[in-house]
Amino acid sequence: MPNVPVLLGAQCSRYSARVRSYLIKKGIAHVERVPTAWTFQVTIARRFGDPAVPVLITPEGEWIADSETILDALETRHPGDPIHPPDPVQAFFAALASVWASEFWLPVDLATRWLDRSEYPWWYEELGGAMLPGFPKALQNAMAAKVARLIQSHLPRVGATHETAPLIWRWASRMMDALDAHFAQHPYLLGDRATRFDFGLMCPLYGHIARDPWSRDEFLLPRPHLHAWVWRMSQPYLTREAPPFAAIGAPVPATLQPVVRSIFDEFVPYVEGTLAELGRATPPPRKGARIDRFLGPVSYPFAGQTHARPAVPFTLWLVQRALDLLESMPADDAERVRRWVRESGGARLLELAIPRLEVAGLTVRFAP
Repeated sequence: MPNVPVLLGAQCSRYSARVRSYLIKKGIAHVERVPTAWTFQVTIARRFGDPAVPVLITPEGEWIADSETILDALETRHPGDPIHPPDPVQAFFAALASVWASEFWLPVDLATRWLDRSEYPWWYEELGGAMLPGFPKALQNAMAAKVARLIQSHLPRVGATHETAPLIWRWASRMMDALDAHFAQHPYLLGDRATRFDFGLMCPLYGHIARDPWSRDEFLLPRPHLHAWVWRMSQPYLTREAPPFAAIGAPVPATLQPVVRSIFDEFVPYVEGTLAELGRATPPPRKGARIDRFLGPVSYPFAGQTHARPAVPFTLWLVQRALDLLESMPADDAERVRRWVRESGGARLLELAIPRLEVAGLTVRFAP
C-alpha cells in the first residue's frame, strides 16, 4: 500500500474530477489509478453496494466512496488552507451551490456525452486498457462499452432525451454565458481562491464537457474565461500557500446573480418536489431503512420552461449537509445567512423539513 492516498477514478468520470482538483489545489501527494474490472465490478461493488468511482484508499487502508464524503475526510486530515470561506454567507452559498453544480447539471453533461455522441476513442482507451490490462483490444473495448451502456441507461432518469435536448442546451448556454462573464473578472467562483463550489462545478465541466470534442467545441471554446477556469482548477496555485479568501463581510459577487437565481428559482423547486416524492413513496421514516435511488417524476422551472426528471433522494442528503452547516454556525452568523437567503428570494429553502438522512456506502438511508 502506498504511503499516500490512492484515488481510484478516471479522467472521464465527472465525480473523480471534483476529488482530483481538490487534491491538486490542496497540494496533497497522491496516486491516481483507473480501477481494474475486478476492482470496479467486484471489490467496490461489494464494499459499497454499487460499482462506482471515485473511491479513495487512505494510507491506512480505509476505503472511502462518494466524492463529497472523500472531501470531508481529506479536509479532516489536511485542515490547512480550508475550502470553506470564513464569511458565513459565502461559506453557506459555496456549500449549497456545490450541490447545484454537481447535481442540477446532470442533464447537461450526461446529454453532451451520451445523447448520440457515445463513441470517443480516448474514453475507450482509458477505461478499456486500464480495466483489462494485457487483454485483446476487442475485450478491452467490450469492457468499456459495458460501462458505457450502464451510464447511458441513466439518461431518461435525468430527463436527458431527444425531446428535452433543446431545452437543456438553452439552459446550459445561459449558465455558461453567465459563468464566462464572471470568470472575466474573478479567477475563481468566490474570488481569488477555490471553494467547495469550484470543486462541485468541476463535476460537469471537466469530466465531460471540457474533454469531449463536441461539447468542448460547442460550449467551452467560445467562452474563453470559463475554459481557462477549468484548466486553472487542474493546476496548483501559483503561490506556496493558497491565496486569501475575501474578507469577512464581502458580498457574493454580483456576477453570480444568474447562479443565485437558478438555485432559488429552479433548483429549490426540484428539491421541494423530491422531498414530496420521498413522502409519497415511503411509509413514515423508519430508522436505518434504505431509500430507493430514484423515485417519482418531478417537474420544475428550467430556462423559462418546465423540465422533468425523477426525484433523487441523494440530492436531499446533499442539501441537508448545507443546511446542517447553517445550523452549526453561531447565532449571529446564522441569522445573517438566513437574512441573505430571504432577501435573495430563497425563503422556501429555509422551510424544507428534510428527514434525517445518511449515506451508507453509496446508499441513502433514513438516519438511525
